[in-house]
Amino acid sequence: MMGGLGSSWAPWMTIGGAADARDPLRGPDEGPWVSCVLLTTHPKRSHLLGDALLSYQLQTYPWRELIVVSDGDPLVAGRDDVTVVNLPSGTSIGAKRNAGLAAARGTYLATWDDDDFSMPERLARQVEVARHGASLVRSRCMWIADERFRLVDKIANFAGPTALIHAPSARRAGGYPDKSYGEDLALYLSFLLGHHHTVSLDETFYVMRRHDTNVSTRLASESLDTLRRRAVASDDLARTQARLDALLTTPRAPLLTPPLRPPSGH
Repeated sequence: MMGGLGSSWAPWMTIGGAADARDPLRGPDEGPWVSCVLLTTHPKRSHLLGDALLSYQLQTYPWRELIVVSDGDPLVAGRDDVTVVNLPSGTSIGAKRNAGLAAARGTYLATWDDDDFSMPERLARQVEVARHGASLVRSRCMWIADERFRLVDKIANFAGPTALIHAPSARRAGGYPDKSYGEDLALYLSFLLGHHHTVSLDETFYVMRRHDTNVSTRLASESLDTLRRRAVASDDLARTQARLDALLTTPRAPLLTPPLRPPSGH
């Protein structure tokens, strides 16, 4: 699937009218469902993936599904709320995001990067805000950590990995461009230019892990030592670090086959 979404949509993905409000997973007493879309390359990035899966597992918002899109060796879902889309090696990030969008059944789509960690309250807080009519809900800031999740600094964030978006609106916008850098920014800008209601939260519920294969060139070009020198120790950082350390010790559910082990050091 290259470029935009094309025509290979499931039946619930009709654009416009009542179909936009239909959530095929939703029961009479449930909230709107969220499809968390995780892009990866297995086994190249498997040493990073386990922690992102754990952060999905720990979300307090119950009405969610996980869509794993991989362009490496095939993966198989290990649980009913997990769907795996295996694509040819070298598929662009934009095309992978479109495959996740096409497979998603939820009202909302949450970016779920394979090397990062979302705090357990993330989805619950974002859906609470989105239900009042927002098409995009993001956090103003996110934590930066090293490869072992030692927090370094808090930085400003446009949208990127913290975004929760209204899935029908993303489909009407044509999905993501077929490229591997800036593809998410292009969609979010189209939301702003299209006068969608967007909300920026002051809460920081996202940890971006800094490592040698970060897609973001700005992060990749700025060393962790530079970030550490710029950072200021705070009670907020210390509390968040203690909480993150505790969360990372949680027993992990087998969400994928083959099971993925956490990196050494956890």
